Amino acid sequence: MERGTRVYQSLTRCAVEGGGLEQMAQTMRDLTGKSIVVQDKRLKPLAQSVAASLGQMWGELLPGLGESSQLPEDMRDRRRAAVGGWRDQLLPAG
Repeated sequence: MERGTRVYQSLTRCAVEGGGLEQMAQTMRDLTGKSIVVQDKRLKPLAQSVAASLGQMWGELLPGLGESSQLPEDMRDRRRAAVGGWRDQLLPAG
């Protein structure tokens, strides 16, 4: 609950301060330690923030993230994906 509050406050602060999608992605990366990609409904990347551990291979991984076959099963249907919470997506290279 404490972590949820911290996440909420950080993202709210970012939005109030006018942080765009890139800033929101960076904030989420800082909070989770994971790479973040914000995509539109066609999986086109709108913003991203890459964790240091993936920095060197990110250019190879990003195109695969634009393929719906790489999405977790419950995220392939946009209506189902809108319901629920946090989901990790496995990368094409494992």
